[in-house]
Amino acid sequence: MEHNLPIGWRFFKIMGWGFHTSLDLPPIMCKKLKEKKPEEVVLIGQNGSFKVKIQERKDQKLCFTKGWDDFVGQNGIAFKDFAVFEHMGSFHFSVILFDRTCCQKDLHPNPETSHEGGKNLCTGQENSSCFTTTIKAYNVRRGGPFMYIPKKFSLSNNLLKSTNITLRGPCGKTWPAKLKSRGGKVKSKSYACILDGWKEFAMYYHLKVRDVCSFRFIRLPTSYSFMVDVKKILPVN
Repeated sequence: MEHNLPIGWRFFKIMGWGFHTSLDLPPIMCKKLKEKKPEEVVLIGQNGSFKVKIQERKDQKLCFTKGWDDFVGQNGIAFKDFAVFEHMGSFHFSVILFDRTCCQKDLHPNPETSHEGGKNLCTGQENSSCFTTTIKAYNVRRGGPFMYIPKKFSLSNNLLKSTNITLRGPCGKTWPAKLKSRGGKVKSKSYACILDGWKEFAMYYHLKVRDVCSFRFIRLPTSYSFMVDVKKILPVN
């Protein structure tokens, strides 16, 4: 079934009447899912990831139902907003939201989504799912650049296990990357870092020494993997 909905496949929807409780899927997507539709998908937005049920209507169209209202509420979706959905594999969709001015919505993290997206984001507290760092020379060097994840953050967010991740930049473009554990078996000396796709990501967004960036980790609920939102923060004068 997976080959009928390839990784990177996208669709968009404009929020019309009744969007708060359900969302009809485009006919082409219904056709792609005709042979075997999943019972649910995972939608990954700025305020975490949400499991959403798929239901078939009497006219054989498919729509998002249970869980969609939570996604709408937690992400502040309004009438005439539109959303771009990108398939990340295994029926996980990255969702980028735009308002009626056609500008991307910049949401404030919702502390109530701690079970999915974490609470107290970017506060520096141990239970935060976000940290900020200043770009250093080794982060953007030509040969073998990588992004070091602070030890305390790695430990408190259980990141000491190698896995595939997805980096998502401010424009919504995504990059496959690797989360690697370093430091051996001694937990107190272990830390994590981002490799592989990090170099391409840093080059695409023209990251340079002394830039300040935030990294927000969103754990995917069905596997040990993460979507990582990366934003450049303008220094405060």
